[in-house]
Amino acid sequence: MKVFIILTNITNRAGTERAVVNLCNILAEFHNFSVSIVSTDSDSGRAAYELNENVKIFHLAGTIGNKNPVKKLLGYKKLFCFLKKADCEYGKNSCFIGTDVSFNILIGFFKKAKTVGCEHMNYGSASFAHKFLRKLCYPKLDKVVLLTEKDKERYQFLQNVAVIPNCISFAPESVKSYASKKVIAIGRYTQQKGFDLLLDAINLLKERICNWSFEVIGDGEQKSLLEEKIKFNGLGKIVKLLPPTSDIQSIYHSASIYVMSSRWEGLPMVLIEAQSCGLPIVSFDCPEGPSLLVHDGDDGYLVPANDIQALSEKLLDLMNDEAKRTRFGKKAFENAKRFSVETISEKWKELFGELCCKEFANV
Repeated sequence: MKVFIILTNITNRAGTERAVVNLCNILAEFHNFSVSIVSTDSDSGRAAYELNENVKIFHLAGTIGNKNPVKKLLGYKKLFCFLKKADCEYGKNSCFIGTDVSFNILIGFFKKAKTVGCEHMNYGSASFAHKFLRKLCYPKLDKVVLLTEKDKERYQFLQNVAVIPNCISFAPESVKSYASKKVIAIGRYTQQKGFDLLLDAINLLKERICNWSFEVIGDGEQKSLLEEKIKFNGLGKIVKLLPPTSDIQSIYHSASIYVMSSRWEGLPMVLIEAQSCGLPIVSFDCPEGPSLLVHDGDDGYLVPANDIQALSEKLLDLMNDEAKRTRFGKKAFENAKRFSVETISEKWKELFGELCCKEFANV
């Protein structure tokens, strides 16, 4: 089986890219498929995360991410031509996996290859146009893979749905010390991630915390806005904006608390990773993912979406109580095991068994 997984740029460091690398590793290592990544907009480079050496990367050097509609269209044309060639060459022995609504719509036009559309964002956050396109085009796909059972409720117009969460990226053998006075957050500096709201919550805390620091690891279009907000509120000694790193596991292990201030999510990779490293979570209860990962009062805290006051209060509660951080963190470590590579691998094995034939269920 030749598997082609399509995304915009595999050299980026973000949740979708991490999820794609994890999936490639599962299919290559556990199921011995021939796996290729089709990176539409990159022209060269390696995956941002550790990738199985047998996985190929095709850099199309396209312009799908360009805001110019003509260049965007040319980018899709280049991708279509690549997939058409693969479809003709490998036919029914191939599978196209999309990772975005536009890619999922495009692969639906191919009749020989098996087609799987993966959704990395919750349906409720989509625009009206994108919801309409999903209803129109997704029935053409062989399978649509969602991250959560809750999101499945919104896809009742489909009969071809499977729910497969993301898997953990690494599996430490034990939890760490919780003496560190550091809180971390990771993600793109975008409106979705709500780091502006996080800074407002930190501003409420700045006179009540001693020797604690916050690190926000990422990059993006709102970096200047966040820097200005930090300067305006006098948070320079408390908050650091740090660039993405290849050694993200060390970042998790350096902290005692993980905070999520997103306005909306799918099933956040960063929360799964944080829990696998034994970090207690404080998160907005935004749609959809956090409530499926964080058990309020057990392995972290969920507070009402966009409630800055509540976020600051729960952060302060954990910052002042190392014993509670330890208890929550150990429970988070145990709860993360349900996203183990072995567990998620079995779900993909079942999916390919359904798609192709029983022989693939026994690969």
